[in-house]
Amino acid sequence: MERPDPGTAELTDPGWGEAPVEAPRSRRRRALPVLLALVLCGLLVGIVLTVLDDRTADARADERQAALQAARQQAVNLTTISHVTAERDLARIIAASTGTLKTQFETQAKSFPGVLRQEKSVSVGRVLAAGVKSQQGSTVDALIAVDATVSNTASGDTGVVKHYRMDMRLVKVGGRWLVSTVAFAGLPQ
Repeated sequence: MERPDPGTAELTDPGWGEAPVEAPRSRRRRALPVLLALVLCGLLVGIVLTVLDDRTADARADERQAALQAARQQAVNLTTISHVTAERDLARIIAASTGTLKTQFETQAKSFPGVLRQEKSVSVGRVLAAGVKSQQGSTVDALIAVDATVSNTASGDTGVVKHYRMDMRLVKVGGRWLVSTVAFAGLPQ
């Protein structure tokens, strides 16, 4: 076969054994839908990641609030104890505890009510402020400020107000936030 003169051959001439040369415009037309599909996929991935991140943040905030509510309740439990209802009050503290704190109150459960009865002690606590210090997985550290009005044989019926600052560690056990340790900042005032 005779080769045509390069200056006279058409661009689409299949005589050379090559595919016809496409015009740049038709390549762009085919590339545009592919490019749009890639952009759309990128946008969808971005939306999905944003939604998942928001859900994770919401779940974390919900957990923080649930732990903080449990800390507030346990602070009231720890500072609201009466010689009349001592066994029930201690059972409430133990039910909301785990670890060291639970062991400590279980050990005192037999002797503590007698001490309260002897002193005719009544304490009523009230949370002033509470906040989460840190949160990692199923552990939350909370800071609680509590005032408790305490009356006993020494103080009389009017009682005295004591100020407590508690640093609590809560652990999620079986879907419930339980207090594992309580440290008091300073002495009650």
